[in-house]
Amino acid sequence: MIPEVPNSPADDWGLQVLADHVDDLSYQEMHAVIEDLEPDQAGELLALVWLGRGDYEMDEWDEALADAQELWDSQTVNNMIATPLLADYWSEGLELLDYRCDG
Repeated sequence: MIPEVPNSPADDWGLQVLADHVDDLSYQEMHAVIEDLEPDQAGELLALVWLGRGDYEMDEWDEALADAQELWDSQTVNNMIATPLLADYWSEGLELLDYRCDG
């Protein structure tokens, strides 16, 4: 989680990532698309990140979904977008769920 006010320089990474892209149209579009999702859909994106990153195992998917729904707040979109390797985590999570991203 990215703190509103960093406690140390090490905590500032997320705010810097977001600040660097605030005028980026791709960032703005991605943020808007995620914000417009239904709550359960947005929670699935977060749970996919956790699954792809290895925070949860396949047999814990329902738990990941429940936790994502419970922990979602107004900063979650920004925190998720600031996650390094976000697309890779989504892709890995989808593959673990037997979806393929091979275009």
